[in-house]
Amino acid sequence: MKTVLISFLLTLIAVKLFAPGGYLNRKSIDDVKVIHIQPLGKVKKSNLQTIKSSIETFYGIRCVIKPSVVIKEGLLFEDEQGTYDAGRIMSKYDAEERVVLVTEKKISKKLLRDGYGLNGVARYWGEKMVVSTFHMRKYYGTSKSFRDDLTNTALHDVAHTFGLDHCKVRRCVMYTRDTYHRPVDARKLTLCDPCRKKIGMEKAPRVK
Repeated sequence: MKTVLISFLLTLIAVKLFAPGGYLNRKSIDDVKVIHIQPLGKVKKSNLQTIKSSIETFYGIRCVIKPSVVIKEGLLFEDEQGTYDAGRIMSKYDAEERVVLVTEKKISKKLLRDGYGLNGVARYWGEKMVVSTFHMRKYYGTSKSFRDDLTNTALHDVAHTFGLDHCKVRRCVMYTRDTYHRPVDARKLTLCDPCRKKIGMEKAPRVK
């Protein structure tokens, strides 16, 4: 019994240290030199460019848009709406580089208070995140608010990969509640001072 317990504890320690997002694999914002943007299936070039320019302006990290790849089999939930599982997407598209996986499909069955679903999912201290334009496109069409929501989602999820959690400051890009749409106009596409300091940014970033 003692041997089993020791083995379990050693495994747990190894996971905490060496797994993706583990303490020894965590990268600060200064360690990341490039972020790849990977479209899954058909994604508007203008949306990819919005994500690219916003990340580069906000975080000062170069972004590279990669050629589109097909959405792999086995990623759908068992429903009639063609909903994809963001967690499975991140597992299937395994890559060593930091990557934003972008799709126009739904990525979660979860509905928020306004009847819409998730726009993005990221792994804390991880290398991958998924951004979906499905709900924001239905909610905003092609208006400026659509571009603001897309920008916010990308910046928000990139920050999660640097360890930032959600924030209660309404003007912060990390602000959230149980809807991803109504607060978008309240966000200023910047980081509040506490969030900025946590990831080691000298000045508050902003997207014009």
